[in-house]
Amino acid sequence: MINRFADAIGPWLLPPTCPICFRSAPSDPDGQSWCHRCQTGLRSCLIDPSRVCRRCSLPVDGGVRTDQTGRGPDKCAQTEPSLCQSCETEFDPAIDQMLCRFAYHDLVSRAVVSSKYATRTGLIRSFAAEMHAMWIQADIPPPDCVTFVPSHHWRRLVRGGCSAAVLAGDLARRVRLPCRRLATVTRRIAKQSKLPDDQRELNVRGAFRIRRRHRRSIGEKHIVLVDDVITTGSTTRQIAEQLRDAGAARVTVMSIARTIRR
Repeated sequence: MINRFADAIGPWLLPPTCPICFRSAPSDPDGQSWCHRCQTGLRSCLIDPSRVCRRCSLPVDGGVRTDQTGRGPDKCAQTEPSLCQSCETEFDPAIDQMLCRFAYHDLVSRAVVSSKYATRTGLIRSFAAEMHAMWIQADIPPPDCVTFVPSHHWRRLVRGGCSAAVLAGDLARRVRLPCRRLATVTRRIAKQSKLPDDQRELNVRGAFRIRRRHRRSIGEKHIVLVDDVITTGSTTRQIAEQLRDAGAARVTVMSIARTIRR
């Protein structure tokens, strides 16, 4: 009775606001509470999955066609994503598929940086709703669990927690799968965003390991690995390799955004 009363008066006492700009926004049962202005900006950065490599999410035909309608790519109109030249020649990749919702520029880049603070739960959950929509459109093979890129405890202290854990947990709740912290950080890592591309692989090499208590439970499982943004893919590749070594049958990486060089 009390919960129903709170649900009824909540929107009246605290009208929904956009988690990016804090302007008034329409209430959305799916959690994508963007104002019209921010929604337009986000939709202009949507990645069309039929035009990017299914393994690294980089363009395979010279560019990314973003959707301007606000509805997202039409699943029925999509063709099977192909592989880029690099992924075609790579032997035994750790990552089977990579799905990224937005190109990392303009409004998306500013919003993703804000979402790195775990206290921005409204923004993180709105991004989780976007990733859920991408999940449905992609129609991936049924996974067994969701995990995430862990943060070092010092970074969690500065940012009020691990935002990737909040993002993965909300996504897992939407798809009704368990969310587990399968990997842990073995040492402090310099911020990848501060390093040139050719140093990022070395920065994270050996920095993650699968927690001993989970090593036996992921054998022959399909794991979804969640991160907020992919640039070179070095971090997710390191964790995916660890998951494979522990026996995972398939690793799908999902992120809010992907850096695409222009």
